[in-house]
Amino acid sequence: MSNPNTNIDSVPGNQPSPDQTIFYMLKVLEGFVFEMSRKIDLSKDMIVLGVDTDLTASIKQAVKDPMTSLLKVRADIDKNITSYISSYFKKIFDLKKSIVLKAFRTDTNQNELHFSIILKEDTHENRSEIFDILREYKNTQLGEVFPIYFQIVPYELEHKIPVKEMLLENT
Repeated sequence: MSNPNTNIDSVPGNQPSPDQTIFYMLKVLEGFVFEMSRKIDLSKDMIVLGVDTDLTASIKQAVKDPMTSLLKVRADIDKNITSYISSYFKKIFDLKKSIVLKAFRTDTNQNELHFSIILKEDTHENRSEIFDILREYKNTQLGEVFPIYFQIVPYELEHKIPVKEMLLENT
C-alpha cells in the first residue's frame, strides 16, 4: 500500500528550513506572476490593434479546440513538474557529494526522469544510501505519478551515458 505522504523533503542533513523553502518558492511564484502580468498587459494592448500575441493566440486556440488545448496544458504541467523533480534531485546529489562523484539526468526514450550516478566508491553502503533516497521518493504520491529511475554507472563508462543534463560534477 502506498504512503499518502507527498513530503519528499525528508533527505537527512543540510536542508533549508521549511520557512526558507517556502520563501524561495514564493519568490519563484512571484516571478511567474510578474511575467504573466506583463504578457497580459501586452496582449490587452495588442488585441486593440488587432495583433495576436502568443497568449491571445493560445486563448483563441483553446476556444476553438478545447480538448487539444487541455492536452497541451497537461504536457506543459508535466514538463514543469519533471523539471522541479530534476532540480530536487540535483540538490540531493549535491547534499550527497561525499559519496557521489557525478550525477546526470539521462536522455532515454522511456522516461524523462532517468538518472545516472557515478559514485566516488562503488560500495554496498554507498549504493544503499542512494537507493534509500529512491525508495523514499517512490513511496510518495508524486513518485507513483512521476516514476524515477536510478542507474549506478562505473566511472569507466561515463562516456557512454546519453547526458540530457549535468546535475553534479564533483571534481
